[in-house]
Amino acid sequence: MILPYRKETIVLTKKAEEVLNLLNQSVDHKRKKDKKVFTGKVQGNTLNLTRITERVENFKPQIKGRIENTSRGSILFLTYTLEFSTRMYVVFWSVTSFFFALVLWFIRNDLFLGLMALGGLILNILVTHVNFYRQLKITRSDLYKVLNDQD
Repeated sequence: MILPYRKETIVLTKKAEEVLNLLNQSVDHKRKKDKKVFTGKVQGNTLNLTRITERVENFKPQIKGRIENTSRGSILFLTYTLEFSTRMYVVFWSVTSFFFALVLWFIRNDLFLGLMALGGLILNILVTHVNFYRQLKITRSDLYKVLNDQD
């Protein structure tokens, strides 16, 4: 798998309206940085959030999800993915590295340089996955704090 992502289902004892209200209170809609945790939108039963950071974090996950009521609370279905610009970066350089490897192997008959290009492809994917999952851990922690109504 080239692009990292994660799906998660969270069962909550709170009703969907209460969870949406908690999430909405944690979202900075106007980008004022008023001790908010996320930027994005909570609309209807869906959400699209990204964690606010002090510095640029290219591999931080974007949270997309929906919430449904149950008889004892609610269920939150989440998908964590890379932001669009980061996905495009990873795909572009992965395809480019693979193309260079093919050209070097079959047109120039240079196995060493072809393997170097393939190594760049593997390194690119490895760095992407490591950084995404590192940022995912922080994002999930912040999300759980919001859902548990902790400051």
